[in-house]
Amino acid sequence: LMKDASLSRTTAPGISDHDLLQRISDPVLILSYPDAIIIQINQAASQLLGYTDNELLLVPLAEIIKDGESSLNPILDDLSRASSAEGTLTLVGKDTNTHVLSISVDLLSGEANISFIRLVARTAGVDRRTSDQPKNRDELIREALDAMPIFLWIYAPAEERFIYVSPAFERIYGYEYRRLYREPELWFSVIHPDDRDDIVRTFKENVGASLALQYRIIQKKGAVRWVSHRVFPIRDEKGGSPKLTGFIEDITMRRQWEDVLKQASDEWRITFDSITDLVSIHDREFRIVKVNRAFADAFHKEPRELIGIRCFEVIHHRSDPCPDCPHIKTIRTKKPACIEMTEPARGGAHLLISTAPILDAWGEIRGSVHTIRDITERKKMEDELIRLSTTDSLTGLYNQRSFFSIINTHTVRATRLEQNLSLIVFDLDRFKQYNDIHGHLAGDVVLKTVGEITAACIREEVDAAFRYGGDEFAVILTDANESQAHTVARRIQSQVVQTIPDIGVSFGVSQWKPGDTTDVFIERADTAMYAYKTAQRQKSLL
Repeated sequence: LMKDASLSRTTAPGISDHDLLQRISDPVLILSYPDAIIIQINQAASQLLGYTDNELLLVPLAEIIKDGESSLNPILDDLSRASSAEGTLTLVGKDTNTHVLSISVDLLSGEANISFIRLVARTAGVDRRTSDQPKNRDELIREALDAMPIFLWIYAPAEERFIYVSPAFERIYGYEYRRLYREPELWFSVIHPDDRDDIVRTFKENVGASLALQYRIIQKKGAVRWVSHRVFPIRDEKGGSPKLTGFIEDITMRRQWEDVLKQASDEWRITFDSITDLVSIHDREFRIVKVNRAFADAFHKEPRELIGIRCFEVIHHRSDPCPDCPHIKTIRTKKPACIEMTEPARGGAHLLISTAPILDAWGEIRGSVHTIRDITERKKMEDELIRLSTTDSLTGLYNQRSFFSIINTHTVRATRLEQNLSLIVFDLDRFKQYNDIHGHLAGDVVLKTVGEITAACIREEVDAAFRYGGDEFAVILTDANESQAHTVARRIQSQVVQTIPDIGVSFGVSQWKPGDTTDVFIERADTAMYAYKTAQRQKSLL
């Protein structure tokens, strides 16, 4: 089209005055002939179609005609036989509205043997419907209602008849929907017998009121379905009889899922309440959201009485969280946390408290699942197992296995703190003969008595006494030199001899020295003991 741009600058007879063209109140278009390209348009035409002059410049007229060239060609044919013609064109505006125009056209000659078409229009009407809209709006609404999967109806109570019934009745109930026009009572008859009386009574007691109901129906083939039924009154402002409208939706699947979810919820609650641990759910601010039965019973409350209370107020009787609170750790890290603690508020019970994060759909922390397990009995059992594995069952003193781990600990600490550390080892003289004469049970009594004497002669929780093996014993003295160790050894010896005259005690003492190894430390005490024993034997021979 740009090759014909000179057309817009060509002067046509009688239209060279642009101001004159704009003063014409009717829409006027100047077109090239015979291709009918717009080369000039007045303001009335621009306003009618919603375009500016530049937007329509050099645009083929056929492009803005509703039926295109099929409507324009007959008019152009008339111009080829005569210098003027009349007709009707439907132009499409920029807003897609269509304008029906009664037009008159004239064929004019310009300079250089170029011809023009002057088109003057008279507005016959505006059709605001788009080409793909149905002409009948009621028909469009009816088609939309009929296509909906929900059964829609309009009922005239005064006439006891349905005014409108949608085809969805057939899909939900199984009956041909037009049958309701002939048999309005069919709707009540298919309500499940167990629900029918209540539904009928509800309708009678609430005439003209909005209703929301759920009930069962029996389909034509005998299947039982659940439906949701909403009813709304339609007021007649002109004084006519009021009508009712409503819709019925098949909610069988929804009810089944609700039953499944309810069953799952019930099972979850039963499971939750059957857990013997104290389980609760806390929000970010420590408020209790939910507790199980064990938790509520532990604090002599009903579950609902604990909701909203901060957990540390209930569990620990504190006004602020515990220093090592696992809930705080979980909120900060979004990871599980666990602590063991002795709780004075629960009679010194030993508790294992663990938390697991609760995250929302975006991964943000919402709170935690809080579990408290009373492990007091377990701790007692663990302590007992530790005691049994580290102590001698007969004497109650530490056993040989504990001796080596404890003496290593003491030597390391003595070296680090530059403290004195001494070791006593002793065994019982004439114990074998005592056993042979009095029996093993009597020998056990001797060993137990020696253990009690040894424990009584040392400092509790400072020193450590061991049954080293058979009738051999050892004592580790913390922060004690060799002289002090000799004093303790002689005290043990004296009390044993006084208590059991038939038994003697031979002992050896060693003091820890810088650079010693544990083996050297022990060997020095053993050597001293055997030296003492040899000296005692030689003395008895004299």
